[in-house]
Amino acid sequence: MNVSSEICVHTQDSYVASRLLKLEEMAGEGWRDSKGELIKNAAEWEQVYRLIHAFPEAHKMTARFEKHSYSTWLQEMMKKNECGRIMGQGLESVTEKSNDNGVSRDDCP
Repeated sequence: MNVSSEICVHTQDSYVASRLLKLEEMAGEGWRDSKGELIKNAAEWEQVYRLIHAFPEAHKMTARFEKHSYSTWLQEMMKKNECGRIMGQGLESVTEKSNDNGVSRDDCP
């Protein structure tokens, strides 16, 4: 994000959703639990915190731990493997882009 924004994280993990809403508290405690030990993934949580506070006005974070309607469609597309690619491999080939969403018409929707 290039400017302060409202960001809603959709996750199926209720723990992650609850922790996102307590970032300020976790930062204030030095990323330590009630026993004084570093929390799991402290470095990653701190990185999220820094990114949220990268601008003079912090991003406004919310979180939902329900299944988003888009999730099912995305999972079906991945199962079909219509694009014949493995997730994380390379970038899209350079083709003429459409004007509406920046996705080339030769690629999967």
